[in-house]
Amino acid sequence: SHLKKTIEELLSTSKIETLSIILIDIDDFKEYNTKYGHTKADKILKSLGQFLHNDKRGTDETFRLFKGDEYVVIAKNTSLSQAKIAANRKRQSIAENTFIIEDTTINLTVSCGVTEFKKDEDTIDTFLNRASLALMSAKKITGKNNTKSNY
Repeated sequence: SHLKKTIEELLSTSKIETLSIILIDIDDFKEYNTKYGHTKADKILKSLGQFLHNDKRGTDETFRLFKGDEYVVIAKNTSLSQAKIAANRKRQSIAENTFIIEDTTINLTVSCGVTEFKKDEDTIDTFLNRASLALMSAKKITGKNNTKSNY
């Protein structure tokens, strides 16, 4: 996948000291699909993607995952603790933002899973998997809208 290729390329350059990822998932997205239909729900995803793209730091690269309703931010030269701060800032700014989709005002919350690449033991799969597990634990929190990390 494009995501894995990008991570591989980043890890093979000596310029990268640390690499963290933030997985971002819209809370209860199925409800938007049910309420607004697939086309409008897709516009919500595109709108969030644009928001994340505009919000990124110079060290970030943002991808929409093939599943569709998840985004991943690759944070170059960013430690786990720095990535958690970035994830929480993004999460809060999304919650405070109003998305206007075809004259409908939509407020979103997201859950985030954060992890840092462990140079001597991780593969790209174990790295991504750990971020997924962190995201799952964030989504289990009542009310969601949460960030969890896993190292």
